[in-house]
Parts: sequence; structure tokens; C-alpha cells
Amino acid sequence: MAAAACGLVAWLAAADPAPATPGSPREAYNLGVARLEKGDLAGAETLLHSAVASNHEAVQPSALYNLGIVRFEQGKDELKKSQDARQVTRRGEAVGVAADSALQQGFDALARANLDALVAAYRRGRGVRKELKAVVTALQETMERHGVALARWQRSSGDFRGTAELSGGTGAADATRNADVVDRHIARLADTLRQLQMMAQQLGDKRQQLEQMLTQMKGMLPDGVEDKGPGEEEEDEEKNPKGPQEGQEETRAQKDEQKPLTPEAAARLLEAFQLDRSRSLPMGMDRTGQPKDLNRRNW
Repeated sequence: MAAAACGLVAWLAAADPAPATPGSPREAYNLGVARLEKGDLAGAETLLHSAVASNHEAVQPSALYNLGIVRFEQGKDELKKSQDARQVTRRGEAVGVAADSALQQGFDALARANLDALVAAYRRGRGVRKELKAVVTALQETMERHGVALARWQRSSGDFRGTAELSGGTGAADATRNADVVDRHIARLADTLRQLQMMAQQLGDKRQQLEQMLTQMKGMLPDGVEDKGPGEEEEDEEKNPKGPQEGQEETRAQKDEQKPLTPEAAARLLEAFQLDRSRSLPMGMDRTGQPKDLNRRNW
């Protein structure tokens, strides 16, 4: 069988040499491994979980080991669906600078009470507010994906730790090493999620400041001025949020739509994992966080 990516030791062969019978733990295991090799992670997870739940002593350790592989790959797939965290962060930093500048321009205009300066600052503030909304939404969606990946990897690490407890010798060593590799990925991903959380919180605060400033400026502008300039569509959306009109029923897609992960929810998620950011490299791993080469053991 091919070795798994990202430095994980290849999954183990089935332990029970007896022929599989329909519906047996051995059959569930074999089918699960076949699904894993074909890239059907959801199908592999269901079958391997069934093999683990059977408590078949000969099959359970190998099935649990492979389940760790599946869940690690699921976390990787989730990250592939996500926007690049570094790009989103850089975008957030740029919009944050623009927001600070717009706020300063607005405060100066308010202090001077000059109509032309107020109009220019107001229109610029609305445009920046629209950019802030877009970036905060991107940050929340990215945090959502990263949070799902983090949860999958946490389960993967638990699967490998459980395999080590059930196994002995090389099997236990392989499982422990894989758990260490996954934990290393978890720690890095958690750091990224913290950065996204901090950025979303900072930009959310700036957007709130802009809202307060724009409200103050709006009261000082002649009628009609506030309805012009960039940001008009976004403001209209906030006054009339999208949703079913009177007499219309909400669609299933609207009902099932997931809300993005908020900075507060991200903080609770990170606290639940209680990760140590200063964790040193586990024994048996090289400086890249990849395990040393091992000969795969066939049970």
C-alpha cells in the first residue's frame, strides 16, 4: 500500500489472516482500506469506524490506525477548500491601515466642521466600511474551515494515541510517531487560527468605530449627500437585510446555510484544545516535523 502524505507512517495491513465473511469486522476493514486508497474518505471513515466499534481484537488496532489517517486527510481537504490564511491576513492588514486613515480623516473633518471636508470624509468612510465588511466575512469563512480541520486533526491524534494503547512493539511506535506529527500540525494550525481571530476582532472594532463616526457625520450633512458615493449598496443591505420577503417562505438552502465562525467562537475552540505554543519537537522527529523512516509492520 502507498504511504500516506505529510510524513505519516503507512497504514497497517489487516491483522486477521482468516477469510472475510459478509458483514464481518474484517470485511469492513478491508473495504475501508480500499475506499481510503481510492480517496473516498467519507466512505472509508464509516467502514473503519464500524470495524473499530466491533471490538474485534485482531482488527481493531489496524482499523483505528487507518481511521487516524482518514481524519488527517479530511483535515487537509478542508484546508484546501479554504482561502489562503496568509493572503486573507495581508488583505486585512491593508484594509486596517485604510480604516485608520479614514477614521483620522473623519475626525479631522468633524473637528473643522467644514462641509466639503465632511462630505469627502463621509464618502471615503463608507467605502472603507464596505471593504471592512468583505474582509471580515473572508476571515470568518477562513476561520470556519480552519476550525473544522483542527477538529478533524484532534480526532486523528486521538485515533493514533488509542492505537498505541492497543498495540505493542513497532505498531505502537508507529502510531505514537504519527500522533506526534499530527500534534505538530495542530499546533501550527492553532497559531494560524489565533492570528485570524485577532485580525477579525481588530477589524470588527475598526468597523464599529467607523459606524459611529459615520452616524455622527451624517447628522451634519445636507439631505441627499449621505445617499451618494461608495458603499451605498452595502448600507442598503444593512437597512434591508436579505431574506424571504413578506409572503415568501425561506428556502431549505437558506435554512441550512452555516453561519461563519466568529472571533469569539474561534477563541472558545482554541481554549478547548489547550494547545501549548511552546511545545518542543517530540523525540523521534526531525527538524521539519516529519517522522524518521520506519519499516511498516504487517500484522
